Amino acid sequence: MNIAKATYCVRRVCTILFVILSVLCLSWPLASMAKKRALLIGISHYPQTTKSNPCTWTNIHGSNDVRLLRGTLQKQGFRITTLTNAQATASHIRRALKRLCQQAAKGDMVVIHFSGHGQRSHCTLRRKEMLQPYIHRTMPHH
Repeated sequence: MNIAKATYCVRRVCTILFVILSVLCLSWPLASMAKKRALLIGISHYPQTTKSNPCTWTNIHGSNDVRLLRGTLQKQGFRITTLTNAQATASHIRRALKRLCQQAAKGDMVVIHFSGHGQRSHCTLRRKEMLQPYIHRTMPHH
C-alpha cells in the first residue's frame, strides 16, 4: 500500500469516527432529558376458588418481585407505579397502562413488569396466552 492510499484510509476512518462521536455527543442531552417510567404489577395471593371463580391459584412471590425491582429502578431514577395483590385487578391494570401511555413521550424509557400467574384461553379458534389479574370474589346478592 502506498503512502497516499494509507493517508486516505486514515482520513476516512477519522472522518467516520468524528461523525459517530458527534452524533453521540449531540444525542447525549436528549437521552438525559428522556423520562424513565415503570409500571410494576405483582400478585402473590389470588382469591381461593368460589362458584364465580372456579380457578385455584397457588400463592407465589409476585409482590416481593415488585418490591425488589422497585428498589432497583428507583436507584436508576424511574417514576414508578405499582399494583400489587388486590390492587392488580384487570380494570386497575388497564387504567394504569392507559395513564402510562398518555404520560410517556417519544424517547422515554418505559418498563412494564408483571409477576403473577397466566393462563391459556381455549374460547376461540386460536389459543391465547394471557396474564391473570387479581379477581375479586363476588358476593351473592340477597
